[in-house]
Amino acid sequence: MPIEIVEVDLADMRRTALLNRAKSPQVRAIYEAMFSLQSGEAKAVIADPGEELSQIRNLVTQCASRANLDLQIVVDRVAGRVLFTQKPAQAGQDEMPVPAKSSRSPEDQAALVARRERIREAAIALGQGRPQISAQEVVDFLRDSGDPINLPRPTTAVSAVMRNMPEFEHVDRSRFTYQGS
Repeated sequence: MPIEIVEVDLADMRRTALLNRAKSPQVRAIYEAMFSLQSGEAKAVIADPGEELSQIRNLVTQCASRANLDLQIVVDRVAGRVLFTQKPAQAGQDEMPVPAKSSRSPEDQAALVARRERIREAAIALGQGRPQISAQEVVDFLRDSGDPINLPRPTTAVSAVMRNMPEFEHVDRSRFTYQGS
């Protein structure tokens, strides 16, 4: 059976990988809107009634960060929307942004990975016994088991880890429903 191998643009490969990893249609739509932005053009995410604009802004910011896009993001509270556009290139700056190198040492990165794994294990242990859990409950569980998370905002860190876990569905702010493994 003959196969055909062709050249592929690396940017297309990265975009496809991000779109395939998108866990919700909303995130996929944000990525597609970001990738289709032309110079001098802006797009907006319209909030549904009751939806918090700060959460939408955070989602747009996270998507832009993962896609290595330098966007200007503005919250329009009156119209209930979050606008975004490409930041204008500054004089003397290359067209393609260079991703920032991690300033973490290998030891710090290893500690970060270990902390994520501890959070993951604690969340699964709690989730298996309850239909719904909060990030604060995971923080308390870790603290009670003698493994406190020494961060300024531990519930934010736990929520970030749990949002990326396929075992959980993000319900609201810091509440999650266990879906199983």
